[in-house]
Amino acid sequence: MDDGSKIEHREPVALGSLMTAMAFTNTALGAVHGLAHPVGALFHAPHGLVCALLLPHVCEFNLPAQPEKFDRIAARIGCKSGRDVPSALSALNRRVGIAEQRGKFGMEESAFPRILAHSRSGSMANNPRPASDADLAAILRATL
Repeated sequence: MDDGSKIEHREPVALGSLMTAMAFTNTALGAVHGLAHPVGALFHAPHGLVCALLLPHVCEFNLPAQPEKFDRIAARIGCKSGRDVPSALSALNRRVGIAEQRGKFGMEESAFPRILAHSRSGSMANNPRPASDADLAAILRATL
């Protein structure tokens, strides 16, 4: 990430991306993708960027529904507990320059009704915690 000219580092990243895509096509996605699709479509924002910006906030929202799962994730990424996962993801976004992309694609709160109207896809139906429009608007607001 720090030096894109190192070709030997690109192959494992590309392979990881491929394996991730293969895995999530065989499993249920959730609110990150449920929101990222309409945000990307409405604001011509890169899907991966929108997902990265949403992920810490959706994890924070979902944490109460699956604390054991977040504890397992925490152990894998070097956090003390599942409660630390959202802040670790936010820190990673800052480290790789994603956090600075907030707001660059022009999303405003006035667009939330349009986003929410298009967010109830199969992805959203598989979120581990039911989310009201107010919950989803709070997640979107956190990304502004």
